[in-house]
Amino acid sequence: MKLKISFLIICMLFITSITFSTALTQNELVRGFYDPVNDWFVFEWDRPEYGKTMTVYDPPNKIEPDIRAFLNFNAELNEYRYSYEVSNYKEAVQPLYIIQIKHLMGIYNATQPNEDWDMGEYRGGGLWEWAKVGGEIYGILAGETVSGFSFKSHGLPTIVNAAFFGYERNEGTKLEFLPPYGEQDTDEIANSFDRVFSSLEATYPEKFEYVSAKTIGPTAPPLDFNPLSFLDYIIGMKHEASTLGWITNKGIEMSLDAKLEAAKKKLEQGQNSTAKNILNALINEIEAQGCETYEGCLKGKHLTPEAYALLKYNVQYLIERL
Repeated sequence: MKLKISFLIICMLFITSITFSTALTQNELVRGFYDPVNDWFVFEWDRPEYGKTMTVYDPPNKIEPDIRAFLNFNAELNEYRYSYEVSNYKEAVQPLYIIQIKHLMGIYNATQPNEDWDMGEYRGGGLWEWAKVGGEIYGILAGETVSGFSFKSHGLPTIVNAAFFGYERNEGTKLEFLPPYGEQDTDEIANSFDRVFSSLEATYPEKFEYVSAKTIGPTAPPLDFNPLSFLDYIIGMKHEASTLGWITNKGIEMSLDAKLEAAKKKLEQGQNSTAKNILNALINEIEAQGCETYEGCLKGKHLTPEAYALLKYNVQYLIERL
């Protein structure tokens, strides 16, 4: 009985969705609607020479990504290597196809896991992209983890955005997403498609959202360095790192806060030498409570490699300039 009720509900949702979407596009040459059963968008139109045509847009957000990052510092070259490990959790419906990471300073010597992955700047710069374009599966399958994503930079670690896109389920099928922009369709049909697509995007905004997360990436040191302002910046990053779950123990967080506030008070009083001593003690605590990398990190550490890199290298940068 429950199965029959569930089936009826799905059918009603499907019919309602088609009816509602048809109402939005009834005066258009292209008809479009959301299909709740497959969780994608269907478009239909008549081609002058070929008759009825249908295509399906499967938004690339049916993934469950996780990103872990760590940093290695070469003091001799003043160079940081940012390394990333990306997972697609088992609940994902699509393979994880594209990974993008924001960088606020120039990067170089990037690497990819293997030759199946392509990489490069996305749309002119500021966003580094990896895409799995080779192999039998275009992307990271549900339940899999891939490492080997990295680049180098002279930029200090900060908190940046990462974006992820799945591989469309209808790719390579009869329903592959091929919008009417070719010679087989008129400009009127192409313009109608654009209007219908935009209408559906406005009606179902949550279905078109891309998947994002926070990680660490490089940023340029401040041009006009001010110790107090830079310390406030570090304190802000520490608070955000805690919110992101990169500091996993409240007692350790409070201890870090106490040292940061004590150092700030000494800087405000002009006691730079004392502030420097406090910040050195802070680095000792960071090293004791965190790990530089995930591999081999002992149980009981309370700073993830992201928090470790953010705090250690920015505090170290501050100390060197006091």
